[in-house]
Amino acid sequence: MTQDHQHAHWIPFEQAMRDGDGEAAERALASAVQLEADQGTAFYRISTIAYRTGQMEMSVGSALRACEPPPAAPETRLDLAMHLMLLGEGEAARKLCLGLPDDVSGDLHLRAARQLTSLEDFASAEAALASAARRGMSDGELARFRARVHAALGRLPEAEAEFCGALRERRMAELDPAYLSRLGKASPQHNHVDALREALAECEPGSPPVVGYAFALFGEYHDLGEYAQAWEMLQTGCAAKRAALRYDAEEDAVLMARLAQSPAHPPAPSTPSPEEPVPIFVLGLPRAGSTLVERILGNHSQVESTGEPRDFLVQLRLMCGLPGMEPLDRPLLDRMHGVDAGELGHRYLSHIRWRLGGRRYFIDKTPLNYLYIGLIRAALPQAKIIHAYREPMDACFSIYKFVFPWLYPFSYDQRELGRYYLHYRQVMAHWHQLHPGAILDVAHETMLEDPEGQVRRILDFCGLEDEPGLTELRRNQAPAATGSNAQIRDGMTTRYRGQWRRYEAQLAPLRGVLAAGGLVE
Repeated sequence: MTQDHQHAHWIPFEQAMRDGDGEAAERALASAVQLEADQGTAFYRISTIAYRTGQMEMSVGSALRACEPPPAAPETRLDLAMHLMLLGEGEAARKLCLGLPDDVSGDLHLRAARQLTSLEDFASAEAALASAARRGMSDGELARFRARVHAALGRLPEAEAEFCGALRERRMAELDPAYLSRLGKASPQHNHVDALREALAECEPGSPPVVGYAFALFGEYHDLGEYAQAWEMLQTGCAAKRAALRYDAEEDAVLMARLAQSPAHPPAPSTPSPEEPVPIFVLGLPRAGSTLVERILGNHSQVESTGEPRDFLVQLRLMCGLPGMEPLDRPLLDRMHGVDAGELGHRYLSHIRWRLGGRRYFIDKTPLNYLYIGLIRAALPQAKIIHAYREPMDACFSIYKFVFPWLYPFSYDQRELGRYYLHYRQVMAHWHQLHPGAILDVAHETMLEDPEGQVRRILDFCGLEDEPGLTELRRNQAPAATGSNAQIRDGMTTRYRGQWRRYEAQLAPLRGVLAAGGLVE
């Protein structure tokens, strides 16, 4: 049981739900509701129990009912907001975070800011951080959270200053140092190497804090041209991160092989109306140029960018009766082909509509949506699918040198990364075979060499009229939570191409896997 002692009166209801005993569940529910403080809290408890026992529709319905009115206790209100985010109900979660009374503790305003950041509502997150400061939280406690908001909003010097303050006070979370190193290019006159090395020396070898400091030092040493030290730090960071993960590469290989042989999904029985929003899915693997495509399209007057919302995955898992956010697992593969495509498309659009700002076209830049291209084609026949990709060694090295919060566990071991890349290419080849002409491949290298020509290809594919200034990246002032947010503020550049050659000898294991798969010589 996962219930704490404070809510022990809900245990009989959960046990009856697990046993599938409807009559006992009804009796236990009536008893538990009588003992609960308020209606909002009662429905929240019902929703969490339904979620744990696989009753997804009951969980969603109860969570939304819990908002009317929401729990009286601010802590429970924020717990409900986090739960709603798991259920894909971002709009309802945002309203709860925005509706927090101003006189609650600074800690709770900080929690609200973190959840608003997860929803990519950075302006509201910034206001919540200001409320936390007014309620007595120190600058030191808030620095790293303000830094992330500054970075997303393009205020890179302010972000660096906040991160440096957090570094001095040792208030950094596991990955904060890595974020710091991405805010600009290190130089002999301006770098953080000494401070990062001092902080790293204080960490227990192999412990989680090592990860962020080691990846940050890799970035700074690389910029400084000290490639031996950079590689040493990259290996330190990858080893610490990989050791902390429970990742089964063989299981992943089985799942990807099954996906690459999956049949075409039955299409939705009805066609969308001309008034329906048109999603533009920009997908593939991370660090492959998807952000560049997104920022260019985001300059178009008819297009809104929604970031990386994960709404398609959440609605798919809910329809399969599966909790969690795992992009691909056996239960999902077993059930996804039986999903009603029309219902999935409807649910996806209804849950993402609040982000669209009234525009008809919108970008969903969640990279791993490439896993669901077959379902996307069936559920959203009006959708445009753009596959952003790079030359294999550049693509893999760009992933390998980047630390991610929780996704992409294959990326910290060269051979595991290489094998996953081969599987990804096989899956994409499968989608192209099933859906010829429905996926536009956009090579990052070609985009940099001929941006105007590639933009015309993309606009023609999406059915959009040309507009001036689309390739002026600095014109796009929309927030960007991507790891490339410093690079995109610099405009288009080729300086990141071929970086892997600085470490060509050390990357022999990765290159060997790709060569065996026929992708490199």
